[in-house]
Amino acid sequence: MILFFSILFFAAFAQSEIKPINWSAVERLAANQPDSIRALVERLVAVDRTLTADEKRLAVYGQAVLTKNREEGMAVKAEEAYNAGKYKESYRLANYALEMNSLSLTALRIAEWSIRRQLEAGSPNFFESDADNFLKRANSIYSTIETTGNGTQKMPFFVTKASDEYNFMRYYLELNEFAGQSEVGNCDVIELTQISQYYTKKKIWFDNSHAKKLAKEK
Repeated sequence: MILFFSILFFAAFAQSEIKPINWSAVERLAANQPDSIRALVERLVAVDRTLTADEKRLAVYGQAVLTKNREEGMAVKAEEAYNAGKYKESYRLANYALEMNSLSLTALRIAEWSIRRQLEAGSPNFFESDADNFLKRANSIYSTIETTGNGTQKMPFFVTKASDEYNFMRYYLELNEFAGQSEVGNCDVIELTQISQYYTKKKIWFDNSHAKKLAKEK
């Protein structure tokens, strides 16, 4: 059944490495077979290296449909606590956000960083491998986003929320300097004042239609 829906999602792009997300198809699968998505999410969380690219896309974007980004507020609080140097608190809040959505990029980053700061302070409660596990999960999500587009207007990267855009740019593409942001239809367009070895265009386009749809439904 997963194979069937993978074919449904991406048949038009079968010959291409870039496979845009068909949100309508993802939503149908989430409504009719949510457990199939949850099973893939569990495998992604476990960093299952046997997951195919299509299965990873189903996990990442299907999870967004199931969770409706409800963890975002808690992930923001975790980041605020981290920025204030409250690393135990930021770790606790990040894990709370991950209980709501185990694929939250912001929460994964803050959980990882909070562990590393506590290890630097001599905490006996963690190992480097604990932080690495969060990083590996985040990198699996970043590499999945990368398969959905190339950052152009014709083939934007697909994200589940606006914070994904900045996490992806900063921590995967190593883009840290921006001149401005605008909206064009369902896309967010970010003007870059810096390029990197991973991205050399002057603009980067993101399809953020999922979050925009959720905003309209509130």
